[in-house]
Amino acid sequence: DGPTNGGCSNCRGVLKINDDGSYSRTVDYWALAQVSKFVRPGSVRIASSVPSSGDLSDVAFTTPDGDHVLSSTTPPTSSRASTSSTATGI
Repeated sequence: DGPTNGGCSNCRGVLKINDDGSYSRTVDYWALAQVSKFVRPGSVRIASSVPSSGDLSDVAFTTPDGDHVLSSTTPPTSSRASTSSTATGI
């Protein structure tokens, strides 16, 4: 079911290429597009963490301008989540 990079058992592409050469954008395409608005070239990934309870995943970056960007997600099967963030040590 597609390539497996770095041992990832559930990696998904951002485009689906059809046999006739046409393509469609996947939900992951739109997620990447959203994050890419804020995480610009030259940004550096920094440490971030979430409480161990729950299904929240996160990743954080420092941009070349010195801004900080936090992206968090929940699996589509999770119930709605409310989040807040606190920046320390920056």
